[in-house]
Amino acid sequence: MMRRNVMMVLAILLLAAGMGVDRLWIQPTLAHTRALESQRKAAVAKVGSQAEAVAELAVLAEGLGLDDLSTLPAVFAGPDPIVFIGRLVRESGLQQVELMADEAEDAGTLRRARFTLRVQGAYAGFVQLVRALEQDVRLVTVDAIAIAEAPGGSLECRLVISIYEPQRKAAS
Repeated sequence: MMRRNVMMVLAILLLAAGMGVDRLWIQPTLAHTRALESQRKAAVAKVGSQAEAVAELAVLAEGLGLDDLSTLPAVFAGPDPIVFIGRLVRESGLQQVELMADEAEDAGTLRRARFTLRVQGAYAGFVQLVRALEQDVRLVTVDAIAIAEAPGGSLECRLVISIYEPQRKAAS
């Protein structure tokens, strides 16, 4: 009987020790492992989006006939992209309805700023705006364009524009 009680006490102590090891060592290790897995997934997603951006830039460079994107001239250092877009809209004789900026992202040696622009006016103004975007010294892509009838007999145009600029080096 005494021996049975001793065995029972030892079993309870062993069980308690096992639970203590689980709570103090295994559970924190599992939590750390899950956190590392989450960080890894986020890093893989970021690398994937950067790889897509670099691939897009390679296509743009090929279209411009450039072997190396770092050879792009420093003419990109013009006015702020919002000022630039506003100037082109005014020069095209259009009325700006809305201009929304998406989050800028790094694309290799360039920084890509994407904008959604809604303007109203005549079809000829839309053509003039798109031509001005194509002919400007900045590297600009029109990612999407849609034209629809607007109230009052005019037309409304929605453009998604990406403007690429060299990344500015951080001040030391």
